[in-house]
Amino acid sequence: DKGLRFTVCLAELVGGRMGLVMACVNCGKVGLTTAVRYALTRRQFRVGNQAESLIMDYPIHQQRLIPCLAILYSLQCAAHHIQHLWISRSDELMERLQQMKTIHFISSGLKVKQTSPGTLRTVNSTKEFQ
Repeated sequence: DKGLRFTVCLAELVGGRMGLVMACVNCGKVGLTTAVRYALTRRQFRVGNQAESLIMDYPIHQQRLIPCLAILYSLQCAAHHIQHLWISRSDELMERLQQMKTIHFISSGLKVKQTSPGTLRTVNSTKEFQ
């Protein structure tokens, strides 16, 4: 059956897509962790006799960091969901192939989202926050 053969071929690609999805999430976590830690320690702009303020206290800095953090959390949840689907695959061939189709669709969408210019811009912009 051609459809079955195609599904088996796609199933082999899913592991690589999952690895890419997890790698993107981990890169984002490292970048945002560094940016948030820096924002919570870096002080600037003394006003009069007051102590310098943390840059995280400034709304513009929060508006730049917090949406990136929210996106990363949602992508992390999606990555864990697909990882769970992968681990809990059935041993029965036809059921397993159907599960692999589902995993393939989800992993393809996540790969597109996580390697899109907007997501890559998020990781690159964390360098600017420091």
